[in-house]
Amino acid sequence: MDKLPPYNGHLITDVGGLYVGFAVVVGLAAWRLERGLVIAACAGFLTVSVPHLLYHVTHLSGFGTLDGIAEIAALTSLLIPPVVALWAGRAVT
Repeated sequence: MDKLPPYNGHLITDVGGLYVGFAVVVGLAAWRLERGLVIAACAGFLTVSVPHLLYHVTHLSGFGTLDGIAEIAALTSLLIPPVVALWAGRAVT
């Protein structure tokens, strides 16, 4: 871990690029509204976001009560749009 210390620039750049890439895919899915693309974008985003939320739920030491609640509420709110999109598109053929 000496080569990858906490909060290093390489990790931050990689994660930032990941989220920018997801923004492009999700934006395209929202613009095109093709069922397969919407499902893939939502499933991919949930695949990243659920473990991220679970990590933060289990690592709240150092947060005050209100900060911990705000952290988990914010991360949980990110799950709502893809879940709603998947639910809304379930009957569309």
